[in-house]
Amino acid sequence: MPDSEMRNDLYMTLEKGELEKGGKSVARNVEITVYVLDADGQILKGYVAAGSGEPGADEYHSLVLYHNNSPRWAEQIKLPIPVDMFRGSHVRFEFRHCSTKDKGEKKLFGYSFVPLMQEDGRTLPDGTHELIIYKCEENTSLADCSRYLKLPFSKANLPSNNQTLKGTKESFWITSFLCSTKLTQNGDMLDLLKWRAHPERINDSLSKLKEIDGSEIVKFLQDTLDTLFGILDESSQRYSLKVFDSLVHIINLLQDSKFQHFKPVMDTYIESHFAGALSYRDLMKVLKWYMDRIVEAEQQDHIQQVLK
Repeated sequence: MPDSEMRNDLYMTLEKGELEKGGKSVARNVEITVYVLDADGQILKGYVAAGSGEPGADEYHSLVLYHNNSPRWAEQIKLPIPVDMFRGSHVRFEFRHCSTKDKGEKKLFGYSFVPLMQEDGRTLPDGTHELIIYKCEENTSLADCSRYLKLPFSKANLPSNNQTLKGTKESFWITSFLCSTKLTQNGDMLDLLKWRAHPERINDSLSKLKEIDGSEIVKFLQDTLDTLFGILDESSQRYSLKVFDSLVHIINLLQDSKFQHFKPVMDTYIESHFAGALSYRDLMKVLKWYMDRIVEAEQQDHIQQVLK
């Protein structure tokens, strides 16, 4: 239940890489080291889990494929990073060549990185990301993250005029998947919840609520309802019809067998959190407006939804 249980796990799969020989006659033996770093560039200790029930480690080392410039790792790790540490944090992947001559020697030759949250508060979208591999030497200091965090991290977000990086053959692919009761990847949901910051977007946000995936709405059920009653309280004349329609949509959503187990969250909200003491006046006006139009309305579907 989102109001009583917290979860914030980012699953990341190291998929594959395409690397150049780097002046060698044979392919490299590549090992990736994964770190999670906070906004200050400090390594977050204990937030890299390599398997179910495993204790959290400070870093993760991939397997090493012998003489392979197109490695396929397909290794999944879990990063149980607390919600309050997500903003500003990033994951860094360091690429090293493991020498077979000097057994202990691992030479750093490149790195990739991926921020966990965008500027607007949306988290990294689920799916596969083609990351850029930046070349660097063994003695390069990566301690000062500000030097590279300004750079583009994936080939998808390169400016169109940046042909040099687009044309490089080297790439590293990861797949990410977030299980969170608090963070969203949906920009429309974020716009709605942050309605006070952008009052000019309220109308648009209310219209888009019906298009948002139901699982996102139920995840933020209390926040969404607070938002709707907050908008109604401040601008009942302008938005009462759209707020009413949004409430109808949410209540009908909870009738769906997929979301029925969220009904207790709604009951708890009504009993303990609801604070729109005067909202009934505006909602009753809208209900009456719909009732008065039943006879001449050509489309009965919406009115049936309202009555239901």
